[in-house]
Amino acid sequence: MTPKYAKAIQELFVVSLDAICKGQTPYLEFDTLTHSVGQGVYELKVNGKPAYRCVYIAKLEDAVHVLHCFTKTTNQVDKKAMKTAKKRLKDIR
Repeated sequence: MTPKYAKAIQELFVVSLDAICKGQTPYLEFDTLTHSVGQGVYELKVNGKPAYRCVYIAKLEDAVHVLHCFTKTTNQVDKKAMKTAKKRLKDIR
């Protein structure tokens, strides 16, 4: 991956997280991770090879907390990444 492409992915996540902070719908595709990580947890997605993910919780103490960002190369759930997000959610609660 080129640094320019990495910067563009980061900017996509920042723009969507900013929208979430303002109570708007994120610009990127997103899914809920309530069952795998916890209540109120979502995942922003940029699909491709590799795929990029940003796991966050919105509206915890009037803030958006980014729990974990990672790259994935398979279609399977990244259990290690979900475990990391779950631990960080527990730490901030």
